[in-house]
Amino acid sequence: MQRSFGFLLLVGVIAACGGKSIRSVGDDDETGGSGGSRPGGGSSFGGTSAGGTSAGGSSFGGTSAGGNSFGGTSAGGSFGGSSFGGSAGSGVGATAGVGGAAGAGGAPHPPLLRGMNLGNRLDAPYEGAWGPVLHDTDFRHIASRGFDHIRLPVRFNAHALEAPPYTVDEMFLQRVDWAIDQATANGLAIIVDFHHYEEFHTNPTAHAPRFLAIWEQLAVRYQFLSENVVFELLNEPNGALNPFWNDYAALAIETIRQTNPTRLLIVDAEEWAGPQALGRLALPADDPNLMATIHAYDPVLFTLQGSEFAGPAFSTSGVLYPGPPNSPLMPTAGALAESWVADWFRRYNTLPGDQNPSGPAQVVRTFAYASSYTQATGKRVYNGEWGCTQNADMASRLRWMRDVRRESERLGMGWAIWDDGGGISLFNADTGTWNEALLATLFD
Repeated sequence: MQRSFGFLLLVGVIAACGGKSIRSVGDDDETGGSGGSRPGGGSSFGGTSAGGTSAGGSSFGGTSAGGNSFGGTSAGGSFGGSSFGGSAGSGVGATAGVGGAAGAGGAPHPPLLRGMNLGNRLDAPYEGAWGPVLHDTDFRHIASRGFDHIRLPVRFNAHALEAPPYTVDEMFLQRVDWAIDQATANGLAIIVDFHHYEEFHTNPTAHAPRFLAIWEQLAVRYQFLSENVVFELLNEPNGALNPFWNDYAALAIETIRQTNPTRLLIVDAEEWAGPQALGRLALPADDPNLMATIHAYDPVLFTLQGSEFAGPAFSTSGVLYPGPPNSPLMPTAGALAESWVADWFRRYNTLPGDQNPSGPAQVVRTFAYASSYTQATGKRVYNGEWGCTQNADMASRLRWMRDVRRESERLGMGWAIWDDGGGISLFNADTGTWNEALLATLFD
């Protein structure tokens, strides 16, 4: 099991508000939880700082980005003007396309329909700290299996000065340059995602100038790249940052727009990109080149079952999808100590499918938040992270993945499956092999 899955939507269930009662994603019943230890360097779900770790001077296997040309790099096909969605859906939460149209005013956007995260690589404190590293063959393998983009989580803050002018290490930026070049050279669009800035989540006022300065550097550096390079402002804003996020996101958008007036920018909902928080995401209405994003891991007691890093609440294995099980499943003592977990299992063991917290109806309820947001704002919504650990029953895992993928696509939403190189791995980068059953579920 790798140190970090990167999908911190679960924190919105198990650690938001320091364990105070919260709402489960897509569920009307009140839930709650407590912190637990974060997978990655021993830092806390509560937001212990991972910052300041420098990768300056770290070896990247001698790979050099020197001389690579990015301006106008072809993505192996025209993405310009492609529609992201717009097909009408039926049933609960149906809209005339959550995806919506490509950017207004003629600004071309990549479609971002079917993508894959390359997690635990550049979002680790330094590359290799959590096991996986980037290979040049990764991008070719991903493109060859039908994906049209990758989402690249990057921990820029671990490679930037702590004091003004907050300069980001050039060697590390060259590694990011190289990844961008590898993606576009293989016909893939790429989302450059600012990931794991934990200090900003816990102390937003102190770190806002650094956050904005880092984005100013990135925006200047990449301003001449093609539209197939997309920026994601911040992965999973949470904690103390929540009430400030709309304001700081607007400042970051304004900063980037000085050099990138029409580039597609992705903005996460607060509460770890929780779908239920979309209604509180306020994007500038006059900017057509913005897209909201959610992370869809619900039901988390199914998708993260048996994950040691997540704490006692998730220690029960054998959770099936869909519920209810043929015989009631008894949670572990540690799980039962959490009142919201005990209530979840009571409903899981007893409620029929259309009301069960582990089933297709729950997935539809989760995505209904995206439908409502697009109807209210006209902004596109993207499913930027989702996945299920290998601790889950394989048949259940395949059913859940199929339902999430189909619901995303029914609503015109693009998606990027999470790969961490470990417990939720879809692709073995060292051998160039895939979990073919999972892959087939993504493309059937």
